[in-house]
Amino acid sequence: MAYRNDDPIARKIEESFRGVLDWDAAMAEKEALTGIEQDVQIEERTKHAMENYSQWLQTAMSASPWGNTELNKKLLSYATENVTTAVGLVQKLSQAKKLEDVVKIQTDFISKQMISFNEQTRTIVEICTRAAQDMTKRST
Repeated sequence: MAYRNDDPIARKIEESFRGVLDWDAAMAEKEALTGIEQDVQIEERTKHAMENYSQWLQTAMSASPWGNTELNKKLLSYATENVTTAVGLVQKLSQAKKLEDVVKIQTDFISKQMISFNEQTRTIVEICTRAAQDMTKRST
C-alpha cells in the first residue's frame, strides 16, 4: 500500500493488516489448507488485526487534546465502523466467483459508503456546531 510516511493512522492500519496478507499466501502454500479452513483462519487473523487496530486507535484518541468528548467518541466509532466495513468488502470480494459478482459487491459497497459518509459528515457538523454555540454562550 502506498501511504505518506507521516500519516500515523494509515501506517498503523497497514501494519495491522500486513500480517494477515503475508500469512494468507505463505500458509496456503505451506499447509495446503482447504478453502474453508483457509477462510476461517484468515477471518480469525483479520479479526485479531482489527482488534489490535481498534485498541491502538482508542489509545491514540484518548490521548488527544479532545479527551473524552462527544466528537472524540464519534470519530472513534466512525473509524472503527469504516475499517470494519472495508475488511468486510475484502472478504466478500475474495469469495466472488465471477466478474459480475465483483462489480455488484463493489457497487453496493460504494453506494453504502456514500450514504454512510453523508450521515457521518452531518453528525460531525452538528457536534461541532453545538460545541461552537456552547463556546459562544460561555464567552458572553
